[in-house]
Amino acid sequence: MSAPVTSHQIEPSSKLAPPSLGATRTWLEQMLFATTCALSLEVAAHRLAVTPRTLQRRLRAEGTSFRGVLRDVRRGLALAALDARRTGAETSDALGFSEPATFYRAFKCWTGVTLKEFVRQRG
Repeated sequence: MSAPVTSHQIEPSSKLAPPSLGATRTWLEQMLFATTCALSLEVAAHRLAVTPRTLQRRLRAEGTSFRGVLRDVRRGLALAALDARRTGAETSDALGFSEPATFYRAFKCWTGVTLKEFVRQRG
């Protein structure tokens, strides 16, 4: 795994298509495991070479929000990490949760079961 990226290293890209749900989701998927900076609307907008307000407007036009996209991406990456037998604490840290308990609450909200129940069901 490469060295973590900081917010100062996230440069805007003028080669990207206008930001959309797909572009935002792809960027978040790439950044979640590679960065130590907080992934915010402002950081994403900077990277996608638009203003935060423009990104908000475009995501709303697609029926979502930055927070919703981040939640969905984290959920998908969490399930993939757990399928790869990463621990809850490792997954929590990699996805940028402030502490494991926050991740465990989010996981139960996403899946309807606790992490422990999920692991037990998975076998």
